[in-house]
Amino acid sequence: MSTIKDVARLAGVGVGTVSRVLNGGKNVRKDTMDRVLECARILNYRVSKSARDLARKGFSTETIGITLPIAVHPFYLEVLKGAYAYLNEQGYNLLIFNIGHKTDEVFHRIVDEILAGVIAVSRPIPDEYKRLFEIAGTSYICLDYFSENGKCLYIDNRYGGKLAARFLIERGARNIAYIGESVYSQQQDERIAGFQEELFANGISIKCEKYISMDEQEAFNITMDIIGKFDIDGVFYFCDELAYGGLRARTESGKRFDIIGYDDRDASQYLGLSTIRQPAFEIGFDGAKKIDGFIKNGNQGLSPTPYLPKLIIRD
Repeated sequence: MSTIKDVARLAGVGVGTVSRVLNGGKNVRKDTMDRVLECARILNYRVSKSARDLARKGFSTETIGITLPIAVHPFYLEVLKGAYAYLNEQGYNLLIFNIGHKTDEVFHRIVDEILAGVIAVSRPIPDEYKRLFEIAGTSYICLDYFSENGKCLYIDNRYGGKLAARFLIERGARNIAYIGESVYSQQQDERIAGFQEELFANGISIKCEKYISMDEQEAFNITMDIIGKFDIDGVFYFCDELAYGGLRARTESGKRFDIIGYDDRDASQYLGLSTIRQPAFEIGFDGAKKIDGFIKNGNQGLSPTPYLPKLIIRD
């Protein structure tokens, strides 16, 4: 079995540098970090079980970390509820990390914690940290994010976009708008791609596309603007929060146009919003079950596994 000295020798650096890399790479240049990780991969270096267990001795039970882009968003809370429902029954501790705009800082902290497992929700784990997790014996999985080569359970947002298009088409909508979030995400990219594909298959193109901040009032304003400028008869919103602004615009304008949201938040049933329901609790529960299996039985491979959203018609 290779040792930390073997990695240092092959990388041409000191043992201290290797140690810093294995603890998150603080104060280490990126090219040096990449070289050390590549040498660790070549040598198939792993932290010894005894050293790993010693580092974790402060925990009464194994601990799982879960990363959320926005800790207070209803969708992520539902994923969290699913994960907690399983992990709590199995006796795991759960640490919650809010990613926000500090991906590197958060993953540095996670590496320092030396957790038994990491569940990353909606955003990928950077490759260098995947390698660090593998070296440390930390299992990981991504939820609500598709990666061809990664261990992931993902919601098929392309299919969800197609469902939204079918809903509007079946209602007779032909002049259709899309209102989305101005921040890029894989999830939105896939939703709009599926939406456009289904419209194109029916000889329709999007009349108007607008991208705004995640704000109901701004969604109201932009909806009022486009229904005043275009003969819009259907709108697909990236999420229910934006669709609520659309519902208010429809009421205040007195104009008739169909609306479809995405997420199926609790308030949507009371507002009569048709939407695309995501299996958030299920993917959280199943993801936790998978990581538990990795921890107990070794890090088996996992092909990307899709979960299908569902059309909920209310209005």
